Amino acid sequence: MNRLIPLLILGLLASAVPTAHATSFREISFADLVEKTEAVVQVKVVSTTSEWTAIPDLRTTAELEVVRSLHGPLTAGQTFDVVEVGGTVDDYTVEAVGFPKFREGDNLVVFLSRWTDGSNDWRVHMYGQGFYEVVKDAAGRDALIAGAVQGEERNGPRVVLTRVVPALMRIDDLVETIQNLR
Repeated sequence: MNRLIPLLILGLLASAVPTAHATSFREISFADLVEKTEAVVQVKVVSTTSEWTAIPDLRTTAELEVVRSLHGPLTAGQTFDVVEVGGTVDDYTVEAVGFPKFREGDNLVVFLSRWTDGSNDWRVHMYGQGFYEVVKDAAGRDALIAGAVQGEERNGPRVVLTRVVPALMRIDDLVETIQNLR
């Protein structure tokens, strides 16, 4: 009995230690990102809604309006939905670390593929590696920075994922690069 007390105490202490959670993503090259996407578009986020699915998991649907088509079947002015894991319903939030975080009004460039779950819904290809925010560079031209992903603060360092598009790459240069790789 006296031998069991230290084991019991050790077990209680071990159960009190917080558990760390991590997500890892396979790094890909820019060529791989372009090759495996069906569409690359500059978009404006029109709206977002989150809901529980039958799986069950929490997913966010973002309605996006195409500002400019850089590659693929989507055209300027067209709206479409992107569905990603994570979101908030009532007071319950699920953060899928490294997955895109859509905010109404955001101006983005997204690399798109389809979910393989039979839904045929659009998703951002390779999670946050295919998700970029459009900003103005020093010359006032549209350029790209890493888009906000779940698990990162919007104004903090974007270190959850290694990004394959160079920071402040101009969108016109991105279009040329995509054309050269196709």
